[in-house]
Amino acid sequence: MTSKKLKKTFTAAFLSGCILSQNFPALAAASDTTDWLKESPFRQDITTEKSTPTESVPSETETVSPETLSTFQTEAETEAETEIPEESKSSNNTASFLMADNSDTFSQILQEATLTPSYTFDSLNQDFSWKELKTELTRRINSYSSKWSVYLKDLTTGNVISINERAQESASLIKLYVMGAVMQEIQNGNLEMNDTTKHLLDEMITVSDNSATNELVRYLNKDHDHKKGMKKVNAFIKAQGFEYTHEYNGLEDTSLWYDADTKNTTSAKDCGRLLERIYRGEFISHLASRQMEELLLNQQVTYKIPSTIPSESRVANKTGETSDCENDAAIVYTPKGDYILCIMSCEVSSKSSAVDSLQEMSSLIYSYFMNRDTSKVSRQVEATAKETD
Repeated sequence: MTSKKLKKTFTAAFLSGCILSQNFPALAAASDTTDWLKESPFRQDITTEKSTPTESVPSETETVSPETLSTFQTEAETEAETEIPEESKSSNNTASFLMADNSDTFSQILQEATLTPSYTFDSLNQDFSWKELKTELTRRINSYSSKWSVYLKDLTTGNVISINERAQESASLIKLYVMGAVMQEIQNGNLEMNDTTKHLLDEMITVSDNSATNELVRYLNKDHDHKKGMKKVNAFIKAQGFEYTHEYNGLEDTSLWYDADTKNTTSAKDCGRLLERIYRGEFISHLASRQMEELLLNQQVTYKIPSTIPSESRVANKTGETSDCENDAAIVYTPKGDYILCIMSCEVSSKSSAVDSLQEMSSLIYSYFMNRDTSKVSRQVEATAKETD
């Protein structure tokens, strides 16, 4: 009996060591990001709360309240507090004992690795090229029965992956364009960036408030008429060259539905192009871009793309969800290069499965960026620059 227990303990310790050694580069990446974060032009006091829904997700016709967000967080914390079997505790204790001479840091890293979602381990072990990444994302999307589209852009190299580009139900992603139209009117001097406007913009973006959105659309018309304000939103969208985006109806309030049989639309690429222009300071103006970026960085609905991004990186995002849609559009800032990721899924039969699939693709993409050879990326950028010259 003693021999069997020793063998079992040794095996558990050996496996724990293997996991640590395989994933140590990714886990240790945060140690050399301090300078990068200090150099970031964005606020340092913004933290990302990561939570995952288990049963229901608010639809576009619901305001995402702090109580709802608190429920998501509580459910996630409850899962994290699930008691670990005694056998696993024994294995972890043995691994910690074997590494005690190295310092407490190893024990902390091992604990963090143990808490990492299983799909992160799978994707970290895959060394994809950009072409292989596109092939894998395409394979996954084609295996889903619902309507999916993905837009990914490497902001360092300019490489793009666009799969199933088309108009799809926007849900609350339409709020990105309302935000742009409002900022344009402020830039033109037709609106004032006062406390009320700031509050409505914050509510519309950070907690996806529908009433705030409808009110901002009214502000776009001097008579405070929503339908006329919506025409200004669509004129702005057309002028900015967003091909698949259109607002047909107000949000939630049925009195503002002018074409009830038609859904507000956008596309993954349209959202991606908008976010990139914000990122580069080219959307409306540099100041307006930084203000919009700040709103997105303060996002409180973070259970999709942001939930897969470790604390070493940051996310500015806007979600959209209805009874059968799960969308998310994000700028992801990482120590090894920033990128734009927009994922849209509609006509889904299971919202929880759609969220799982979205998270898995996001994790795979993040792993690609964190594991790539940055020296090769630099050479590619230099070569491209020479060709341009």
